Amino acid sequence: MSLVSVLRSGHTVGRRRAALLLLVFSSAVAFFNAGMTWMTHMHHDGLRHVEPGRMAAYDVSYELLTSVTVAPLNALCIFCVRAMLLLWHRGVPWWLVSAAAAIQATVWVVRTTLWGPLADETREAGWVTRDGLLEPSYAQYMSTNWMRIALLSGYAVLVLVMLVAALRKSSSEKL
Repeated sequence: MSLVSVLRSGHTVGRRRAALLLLVFSSAVAFFNAGMTWMTHMHHDGLRHVEPGRMAAYDVSYELLTSVTVAPLNALCIFCVRAMLLLWHRGVPWWLVSAAAAIQATVWVVRTTLWGPLADETREAGWVTRDGLLEPSYAQYMSTNWMRIALLSGYAVLVLVMLVAALRKSSSEKL
C-alpha cells in the first residue's frame, strides 16, 4: 500500500505506521542537522584564528561541505515537519507538531533575514579587521548564532519527544 493510498483511504493502522516511521526518520534528520549546526558554529568560531592569507582556502573547503549537507538537511527538516502535519500521529499532542512547525518557520525567516546576509557580508569583509579586531558582521553573526543552535537543538529534542509519545501510544494500543 503506497503512502498516497494510505492517506486517501484513512487506513488507520497504515497511517499510524507511516506516521511512526516518519517520526523515526525525522528524529534522525533533526539530530544530524543539530550536530551540523554545532559543527558549523565551531568552524566559524575558529575563523578568527586563521591567518588572513589562508582564510579563503580554509573557508572554501568548508563551504563546499556545508553546501551539500546543510541546505539539503534544512530542506529535509521542512519537508518532514510538513509531512508530520499531514500524517499526524494521534499519540502526539497537536501543539507539539505546531511547535515544531513554528520552530522550522522561525529558523527559515531568521536565516534569510539575518544569518544569510551576515554570512555574505562577513565573507566579503573578512573576519578580522586590519587592526586585529573582529569584523562587526562576523561578531554579530557569532553573537546571534546561539539562537540557531538553540532552535535546531530544541527542534531535535521536540521531534524525539513526539517519537516517544507516538511509541507510547502505539505500545498501549497493542496491549
